[in-house]
Amino acid sequence: MLKTRQISVGAALVNAVLIYAIGIICFIVPEKIGPYERGFYCGDASIRAETRENTVLAKDLFLATVSLSFIAIFLCESYLYLGSTADNMVHYRWFKYNVPSFIVYTAKFYGFYHFGFVLQIIFNQFSKYFVGRLRPHFIDVCRPTPGYECTSPDQYVTNFTCVAPSETFIGIMSTEGVPCSFSCHAHYIMEARMSFFSGHAASSFYFAVFISLYLRARLATRGINPRWLRKLQISLVIIGAAVSYTRIADNFHHPSDIIFGAFYGVLMGFVTIKYIMGLFIYKDGHIAVENPEGMRVFANFVMPIEGK
Repeated sequence: MLKTRQISVGAALVNAVLIYAIGIICFIVPEKIGPYERGFYCGDASIRAETRENTVLAKDLFLATVSLSFIAIFLCESYLYLGSTADNMVHYRWFKYNVPSFIVYTAKFYGFYHFGFVLQIIFNQFSKYFVGRLRPHFIDVCRPTPGYECTSPDQYVTNFTCVAPSETFIGIMSTEGVPCSFSCHAHYIMEARMSFFSGHAASSFYFAVFISLYLRARLATRGINPRWLRKLQISLVIIGAAVSYTRIADNFHHPSDIIFGAFYGVLMGFVTIKYIMGLFIYKDGHIAVENPEGMRVFANFVMPIEGK
């Protein structure tokens, strides 16, 4: 029997607005409170690295991942649509207009990508603020006042104040490519207390795992297992690892921050694909679901038409 579904653009917009509104709130609230301010041990050499500029800016990573994920999903759904027959397709309508199924699937799966992405960002932000781990370049950014006393390497120092940097130091720091000034130094002091765990590693590995599993699941519904898919999956993981490594090379994160961030990104990618989107069912083996409905997120995006 031919299945017909009515789509709601308004519901899709509501979902997008709510998802990112929650994400923005979870950015603003912790920033107003500030990160946990922990001290440091006098002999801790792990926080005395020099300050370096970002090799990969956060905004560039965000734009790259959201753009490439859309391209991958759009191309995959278009390919599957061209290979489908009218008998096994679900028909979609927006008011009186017919909408190709690949557009609906692209919007649905891309929306789930953003939902999982925002979830991993939220937990990452709260972890940074609540843990308050000092970055490898903390001492260089903070420039603590010389008033505190260090009588032994094991002494824990809390009575210090971060002071403004020299003119030379100001030239090193930058805010998303813009030279820093004294007014933005407080921002970098706060950022220097937010090492755990790496958002770059989490986001890049989330992207890599999501796209890898998504392509594996969707292409498997048509019995397709191209040779290039495994190479692409390996390439995505390598890119994620390369992005993560830059955070160590730039002295923004400790190796353990990267390892945990990568693990968390992999976990969130898997959870989003399997449990939120429902692309896989583990029952009598590994089965890919052809047309998953996915978990309902806020407003219902696709609804059955009564009697059809």
